[in-house]
Amino acid sequence: MATKLRKFPRPSKSLPPTCRHIYATSSPEQVAYIVNDASIAVLFAGNSTQYHFAREAQQHCPCMTQIIVIKPIELDEDDNTSMLWSDFM
Repeated sequence: MATKLRKFPRPSKSLPPTCRHIYATSSPEQVAYIVNDASIAVLFAGNSTQYHFAREAQQHCPCMTQIIVIKPIELDEDDNTSMLWSDFM
């Protein structure tokens, strides 16, 4: 069953179009809304919790093609769109 996304306040328009803030406390629904609203293709996640929220949101975000995780964590086995920061650099 698909999750129904709620509407949230728009991010600040003073930021560059490719730069949006997603807080550590943001829910997967909020992440999906921000990603879709800003057409974000690459999302940086800081830790395992944010990575899993991003993976969940990615199901609702056709524009998000890549997740890069800062901390060295174990990525999901079925994930072929994410990489660790150490591999990115």
